[in-house]
Amino acid sequence: MSKTSFLANFYQYREWDFDKPVVINPNETMGPVDPVALWRSDDRIVLDVAPELVAKVESANITPELSDREIAKRILGNERFALYRGVITYTESPIPQPPCCEHAKIRVLTRKDKRALELMKTTCSEPELAHGQVAIDDDLVLGVFKDEQLVGAASLWFWGDHIADIGVITGPNFRNNGAASAVVAEISNRALAMGRTPIFRCDDDNIASVKLALALGFEVAIVGTDIVIEE
Repeated sequence: MSKTSFLANFYQYREWDFDKPVVINPNETMGPVDPVALWRSDDRIVLDVAPELVAKVESANITPELSDREIAKRILGNERFALYRGVITYTESPIPQPPCCEHAKIRVLTRKDKRALELMKTTCSEPELAHGQVAIDDDLVLGVFKDEQLVGAASLWFWGDHIADIGVITGPNFRNNGAASAVVAEISNRALAMGRTPIFRCDDDNIASVKLALALGFEVAIVGTDIVIEE
């Protein structure tokens, strides 16, 4: 699958018009504090916009050449705002399995492993859990065990018929030893074997996650920016 094909599938899943350079999408989930989300993929822009701002956005003469900050200024005027960026990466090729930590093994987690997963989560911070987004009821969950202790986990969420979104968390005492890379590679390859394209999402200031994805061969496909009004 080429990047263009991946983007077409992603846009189809989100019900965006892939053929237009700028798409304005009324989104009722956007609120007064976060009224706009901006998505860039190559030379295209999609704007998720609070319904009450649609007319204003349509008259703002937005083009892909404008910076995120300039777009925000055209929509919000003199409002104070902040930009929070994230990236969506994907891979179309099987990933060579990297070495994991010593005496570690990877296997599928079932509901019998729920207690072990919840115990590992107690060692992680709330932001780490929010970014990792791994739950025992996800479509597929893999765990990394070292000496019978669960030290990391990754999961898939199925999006539509073609995409599998990856979440990953690792216990703080078992980071930087290959556990996260190994379990992400394994679950990515399983997604590909199912005929799905694995994607890995992270904030662009989360350097460790960005490096992990790129090191495994993922490619940046979409950059998303939340435009948040500051008081």
